[in-house]
Amino acid sequence: MKLGRRRSTEKGFSLLEVLIAIAVVSLGLLALATGTGLALRDMSGSRRDFSYWGDVEQVTDSLLGVGWNVVTAGSTTVRGRSISWTVATETAFRQRLDITVTRSLATSLTGTGSDVIVLYLAKPTS
Repeated sequence: MKLGRRRSTEKGFSLLEVLIAIAVVSLGLLALATGTGLALRDMSGSRRDFSYWGDVEQVTDSLLGVGWNVVTAGSTTVRGRSISWTVATETAFRQRLDITVTRSLATSLTGTGSDVIVLYLAKPTS
């Protein structure tokens, strides 16, 4: 009978409690690692998109800087990205500029897609 009393006064953790604690900590670390992987993937995609739109803006600004009735159809390559454009005169006061940009798809490592950006140039009124 003295043995039973001794055990009830002892303090500490049972083996089952330690195993449950290890499982909970392991799940927490696994969730943290998964979150880190997703954050890195999203950061890479954001960096790629930022570069893409910077290239598009660079070409667009240079075309708009040329001005009304001077822009001609053409193409260029910026950081390995092909960008082409066509110009169409819609009215005596307006030109349409279609810029086609090739980009890699976010969901595929080898696939490419293209975006068409439409800008209008207006004849200055002076």
